[in-house]
Amino acid sequence: MALLNLRHLRRLAMVCVISVGCERIVPIDSAPSDPLLVVQARVDVAANRGSAPSFVRLALTSALNNNAGDLPVSDALVQVSDDSGRMHTFAGLPGRPGLYASSATLAKAALYRLRITWRGDQYEAVERLPRAMPIDQLSFVRVDGAGNVPGSTVAVHFTDLAPGADFYQWEQYTNGSPVAMPDSLFFDAFVRSDSLFNGESVSEYVPYPYVGTERGAQVRVRQATVSPGAGAYLAILLRQRGASGEPFARAPFNVRGNVINRTTPARRALGVFAVRHVWEATARVP
Repeated sequence: MALLNLRHLRRLAMVCVISVGCERIVPIDSAPSDPLLVVQARVDVAANRGSAPSFVRLALTSALNNNAGDLPVSDALVQVSDDSGRMHTFAGLPGRPGLYASSATLAKAALYRLRITWRGDQYEAVERLPRAMPIDQLSFVRVDGAGNVPGSTVAVHFTDLAPGADFYQWEQYTNGSPVAMPDSLFFDAFVRSDSLFNGESVSEYVPYPYVGTERGAQVRVRQATVSPGAGAYLAILLRQRGASGEPFARAPFNVRGNVINRTTPARRALGVFAVRHVWEATARVP
């Protein structure tokens, strides 16, 4: 075998450096397609007291390279009915394109049905009212590692009912103003399954450790159980949102919602219709 001389080695090294150091930018061409309807619908039913606002937000999917933001849908007919025959029409809110709400508080029923009529297609979703989980007590604690959070954080005491899978969300209001809501940016508050505490008493659970409250403040907590189909959807979406891309991380896959197109099934809708049973409790920070 012939040995490479020094000149050949230098040329080979230069080729390697050029190959490694260069970066090739490959444009991604996304074929245009018909936009799909995106549904974010939530019906709240009060379990013990207080109001339970409900809303429906409609938008359209957009192209991959579109940076214009959401494309709201403001010309749809949105209705929610229950198995007792009650029907509520959700009206579009002035100045809030794509957002629909009902002025009436929905009464308790076993089953709720969402109907959306838009451009000749009828979309539908059905969810059952989950059982309510009463709040036994609110307390206030200091949480280690919560950073420079002033005052104390609110803790929830409750007993999870068994058997069956339940999904939870929490909202916190301080002196009447909302300070913490379920959000995909805060993984522990987005949705919580009872898989680790099914049928057990939960003491001093802190849903929002980064939210502090000063002495004398009036705190209201809304503990919502989420209908099973929507809760499972949100839990899967949460795991997808938190995927790290590492070799052993959860592989990405399509997450289907519970809204179907009765008129044209092939033109499916994205998103979810959730029914929540809400228990409220209030306490003043000592």
